[in-house]
Amino acid sequence: MSGWRLRRSVNVTDDDDDWLRCFGVLPRRTAPPTRSGNRRGTVATVAVAHTHARARAASSGTMSRVSKNSKKPRTSPTDEQSVAPRLDFTFRLSGRGWAEAAISDGTNTTSMAPSFLSDALGDLLRAVNRVLAGAREAECTWQEEPGVDRWHLVREEDRVVLRVFAVDDDVEGETELVFQTRQTLPALGDAFLRGAQAVLDHYGTERYRNTWVEHPFPTEELELLRRRLQHR
Repeated sequence: MSGWRLRRSVNVTDDDDDWLRCFGVLPRRTAPPTRSGNRRGTVATVAVAHTHARARAASSGTMSRVSKNSKKPRTSPTDEQSVAPRLDFTFRLSGRGWAEAAISDGTNTTSMAPSFLSDALGDLLRAVNRVLAGAREAECTWQEEPGVDRWHLVREEDRVVLRVFAVDDDVEGETELVFQTRQTLPALGDAFLRGAQAVLDHYGTERYRNTWVEHPFPTEELELLRRRLQHR
């Protein structure tokens, strides 16, 4: 494999409270502040300071100056994704032997169109179950005809990093990173439990087998995933 490429860039921003000190709304900093490492806490502090500053500025007649130069506090996508928002996974049968799937964490999204050459949904649930059972890594491959999608899960204590790679058969196996997210183990499992249960509710086991052709609905893997989540 050659040339892994990440589709999205990451912008890193500075703290937004310095402008308040420039206008005398907040006292000037006499020593570097201590950080807990949680960017969200910094943003919350700045947001509260902003609110109090506007109130003080309004009472002192400096409201127009503060409003003109004010900026909303921001955080970078990377910081917010130390644990990403809710993960959502969808899977539907689009034709005989074909499916369409999508995964999103609210910031990153990718879609796929696997064929029945692999047991796409079943293989994915098996990989998720292995990680929930304690395996450090698990992966599965979906056949797209042409190309493949490679799902790779790496456990980091109580977190899981999920990456999806698209492999292009037409360009000497060139591999592209098309999705990445970091989730807690329960959040990861819940996303695929909800997605797979929606498939079962919509198609039922008989219609799923008739449409997907080569593989039955992964009932055992779904129930195993449900039990693992109930005991966490």
